[in-house]
Amino acid sequence: MLLGAAATAVWELVMGLFASSLSTYLLLTSVAVVVAWAVALLLVRHGDRGVATGIGLAASVGASAVAMLALASWMSVGWLTW
Repeated sequence: MLLGAAATAVWELVMGLFASSLSTYLLLTSVAVVVAWAVALLLVRHGDRGVATGIGLAASVGASAVAMLALASWMSVGWLTW
């Protein structure tokens, strides 16, 4: 489980390092999360369920970070505030 979580954290970090702005960071990290979840689903079906659990947990943390950054960005420009 720890190996899957560590590998996913490194994967999301590497993808995030390619970003030059917040919007590209959100896009690249979202793509990394979707790919990680797809790999986790494949591992659940055909591989090690423990590693898949670690991947799923780390990908969920990454998705939460993306959601919080998007919300903070929208709130700072006044969008979605009624």
